[in-house]
Amino acid sequence: MVVASAAEARVVRLRIERREVVLHGREFGAAGPYEKLVGKVDFGVDPDLPRNAMIVDLTLAPRNARGEVEASADFYMLKPVDPARGNRRLLYEVGNRGG
Repeated sequence: MVVASAAEARVVRLRIERREVVLHGREFGAAGPYEKLVGKVDFGVDPDLPRNAMIVDLTLAPRNARGEVEASADFYMLKPVDPARGNRRLLYEVGNRGG
């Protein structure tokens, strides 16, 4: 039996570092052309929350002015160039251990 649990963090900032047109602007049905956004997402993690106790050595990490430990992760997003043409849905895939 495998049991998964979740830690809790808040998104502090989303940094878009690069935008690229996907497949030379090819149209994808009603959604039209897509673009790829590449960047970083910054998090604040409260080491005093009981659900974050599973994060090894979190209480030993330096804290910011809000008492949170800061972390960041890479992200990329594929989205319609014109959001009004999309279906307002998000498919989110979580990377695990750098993968």
